[in-house]
Amino acid sequence: MTTTGHERSAIRAMYAGPGRASWLSTIWAVKAGKRLARRAATAMFLLGTGIALRRLRLMLVLLALAAIVLAGCGGEGGNGEAAAAAAPVSGVSEVAATDNQFTPAAIQVPAGTTVTWRFQDRFVPHDVKGDGFASGEPQRSGSFAHTFDRPGTYPYRCTLHAGMDGRVVVTVS
Repeated sequence: MTTTGHERSAIRAMYAGPGRASWLSTIWAVKAGKRLARRAATAMFLLGTGIALRRLRLMLVLLALAAIVLAGCGGEGGNGEAAAAAAPVSGVSEVAATDNQFTPAAIQVPAGTTVTWRFQDRFVPHDVKGDGFASGEPQRSGSFAHTFDRPGTYPYRCTLHAGMDGRVVVTVS
């Protein structure tokens, strides 16, 4: 911040001590003080605006990242219809929960088989919930296992992602 010659002499007069400042230099000092105060207030406002802009920019970046992560959570692209229509895969007792789908979407196992769901999405949590079984809290990694003792068809889903469905067909052993 630059000061004029009058402002500098007025400021010097303010610090000259009692009795040394003339009434004119006192007036200049008051005016200079007001001008400096206005300039300081303007500088503080602009500094505050810069901080606010940085915060706004950070919030926009975080919002964009959240939108990217949650974009995969939409109901479109889920395999719920594919799970209902797909022929169950035999000889498989493991299902992967990744990319907002269960793979394979439908499996066929004999009664007494333990089916294991593996959660393999690093950033997106999933769970498994069916009639009579549930994996509990959503998780990004790890596994959940359930033993199917009775023949029947057991549909299941991820409670967080619409269209992320699957089914287990249990046959007589």
